[in-house]
Amino acid sequence: MALAIMTLGVACGFDGYRRLPEDAPEVVLDEDAQEPEPRRDAGRDAARDAADGAPEVLDCEPGFVAADSECVKQPRTIAANLQITCAVLADGKLVCWGEAWDTGLLSVPNGTFRQVTVGNGHACAVRTNDEIVCWGANNHGQAEAAPGKFQEISAGGAHTCALGLDGSVRCWGDDDYGQASPPPKRFRQISAGVLNTCGLVDDGSIDCWGKNASGQSEDQSGKFLEVEARGLTSCAIESDGKVACWGHDRFVPPSGAFVSLSQGEFHICGVRRDGKVACAPSEEEQAVPPPGIFQQVAGGVSHTCGVRRNGSVECWGSNEYGQLLIPAGIRVK
Repeated sequence: MALAIMTLGVACGFDGYRRLPEDAPEVVLDEDAQEPEPRRDAGRDAARDAADGAPEVLDCEPGFVAADSECVKQPRTIAANLQITCAVLADGKLVCWGEAWDTGLLSVPNGTFRQVTVGNGHACAVRTNDEIVCWGANNHGQAEAAPGKFQEISAGGAHTCALGLDGSVRCWGDDDYGQASPPPKRFRQISAGVLNTCGLVDDGSIDCWGKNASGQSEDQSGKFLEVEARGLTSCAIESDGKVACWGHDRFVPPSGAFVSLSQGEFHICGVRRDGKVACAPSEEEQAVPPPGIFQQVAGGVSHTCGVRRNGSVECWGSNEYGQLLIPAGIRVK
């Protein structure tokens, strides 16, 4: 089939159709002809193809990080005790600041790490290969790191406990009150206090061992998400996010639904599900956090530090021993 073509003419002073001359050749359209492929922009198409095949970027809630296409609880990459704070940086290296009281805590080990904990004079960290290293005071053997592979470590007063890859707990150091003698159970998380230790059992309940003068080592039935032991008081996050404490009645825990906790010597702070930090008792300067969204929080004796979602660190409370002198430009993992 042949079609006569009409062209649209645009000329000065004239708009409309202009008929082709009678002797103009006919233009024949081949109905079977294939349309030419559109021009490709190699750079644009490569970017589009890469985006189509890229894994989904997860937007995890505060306190959680993306791992293997799911949001998991973030390891503790910042920790505080007494007048010192230690953190795992974005490149996996360690840094500490504050007052070390001649314990050598400011001289951090080399390597790359994924979790850190600070006790009363010693500190420990889990390397990226799951082995652990400890440094600082070692008068009770608390800094003699156990061999093996571990998923978490917690430094207490003068003892240390580590959570194995199989969920078993191993402790060493001062055991005068049984704080380094864990029960033969499987745990999800552990927290070493000054003279006691508590662990989150596989079934969601809490077992504690060690000194119990104030009731801080009483086992807790029910379902919990995290436990935090310190001195005379132990606290935990219940399944609904609320905080429950037992032992010495030093403070009323903050209200709200939380994803993580950290006890200082005389206060407690936590990250709520909305990312805001809440502390108690509010009359303590280290318990008055700045506004904004945080990923983690760590409490010392008279200071507290928090990690924002971009990895920057803010500290508040007393600066008598340089606790608030954060190393310039650091970003925490």
